[in-house]
Amino acid sequence: MITQERLKELLNYNPDTGEFHWKIATSNAVKVGQIAGSLRTDGYLSIRADHKPELSHRLAFVYMTGSCPKLVDHIDGNIANNTWSNLREATFVTNQYNSKIRKDNKTGVKGVYNHGSKFAARIRHNGKVIFVGSYGTVAEAEFNLKRVREQLHKEFTNHG
Repeated sequence: MITQERLKELLNYNPDTGEFHWKIATSNAVKVGQIAGSLRTDGYLSIRADHKPELSHRLAFVYMTGSCPKLVDHIDGNIANNTWSNLREATFVTNQYNSKIRKDNKTGVKGVYNHGSKFAARIRHNGKVIFVGSYGTVAEAEFNLKRVREQLHKEFTNHG
């Protein structure tokens, strides 16, 4: 990973917008002041600094702190939002707590699934699946699941 010193020679980072701007022209395609980076097919922004592609949310950590944790979590779940207030250090487990609803979810509520004529709620915590309960409606399952999620996942809670 690039050093903070070298990164600050090449780029300016605006923590309020999450944007990086080039300070120097590193090639014919780069203009001073131009927004740095390109969007990858997975939705992450990548910046080629010293001929090596780096994810911009990781570069933001290096720019602001001088180092980068193994995992950086986007608090609001929007991987294009690289404002400093939206980034935090995470573990694999806490990053999973903040995941979005699965695309194959049929109830529209993260952690709630059809179970016969009822709606079951479950949650993952510390690598284990915890069954919250079975309910007559999606709304009941969602209400109870949210309460448990907030107790267990705390600041990493993402309801979907």
